[in-house]
Amino acid sequence: MIVTALPDIRTVYSDGDDLRWDAAQAVTAVEIAASRGAGGVVSAAALRDFFIAAANAAHKATGDTLKTVKLA
Repeated sequence: MIVTALPDIRTVYSDGDDLRWDAAQAVTAVEIAASRGAGGVVSAAALRDFFIAAANAAHKATGDTLKTVKLA
């Protein structure tokens, strides 16, 4: 994953650039692993679940109860 494909959140989180970089590296790692076999697919699913949980936790802080992130 190219880091610039993720939004720049430095204006709302001081370590936003580090977070964006780490997230892109994690996605790249599981993309590569998933291309090599079933174990990598499991890793990709675990990372996906992590990001969904993080998105829902951040969303909860907005006070909006009408939306959540979930699998399609």
